Amino acid sequence: MKKVIFCATFFCFGCYAFAQNNDSQVEQIGEDNDVMVQQAGSSNEVRAFQLGDENSVIQNQTGNTNEAEAKQGSTFATFLNNIEQVQLGDDNSVEVIQEGTSNIAKQFQTGDFNEAYIEQNDLSLSEDNEALQEQVGNQNKTNSSQKGVGNYSSEFQTGDENTSGVIQQGTAHESMVSQTGNLNKSNVSQTGQNHKSNVFQSGNTNRVMISQGNN
Repeated sequence: MKKVIFCATFFCFGCYAFAQNNDSQVEQIGEDNDVMVQQAGSSNEVRAFQLGDENSVIQNQTGNTNEAEAKQGSTFATFLNNIEQVQLGDDNSVEVIQEGTSNIAKQFQTGDFNEAYIEQNDLSLSEDNEALQEQVGNQNKTNSSQKGVGNYSSEFQTGDENTSGVIQQGTAHESMVSQTGNLNKSNVSQTGQNHKSNVFQSGNTNRVMISQGNN
């Protein structure tokens, strides 16, 4: 039997808000889905939507004016997906969109004015993908898009105003990006099967662009 649960601030199990003017909106359609929201500070916003069974979302905000959005399933049901979003600071934003089965997305932000986005939502087939983003500093940006099966992406940023973008389409790709410093930029694109990319940037104003595909 399907069930629908709507969760608003102060009115749901698993939602905790401290201080003032925080907003939490959760909608679940399916069975055995879990959402845990914790907010400490002012003017923070979280939104979570789940369509399917046995999906989970954890959203934790400490600071002011942070935004977190998690979406699992839209046009068809999804199963066994996991999202974790943790924000410590002010004016940070995170967003995850997932479709399919057994995908994992994790985003961690410490600092101010950071932005992180993950998309794992191939409508034809999206399974066993994993994306991790961690930002320590200010005004950093990460963007990861994975479509297919068994792909892995990790992006680590320490410093200010770093930018990282990863696009992977296909099967069994692996991308690792590490940026330490300021104003570094990295772009990785991999299509086909079984490609690996490792980017390590230390210092300031470094640039990297990688594109790999099968003939």
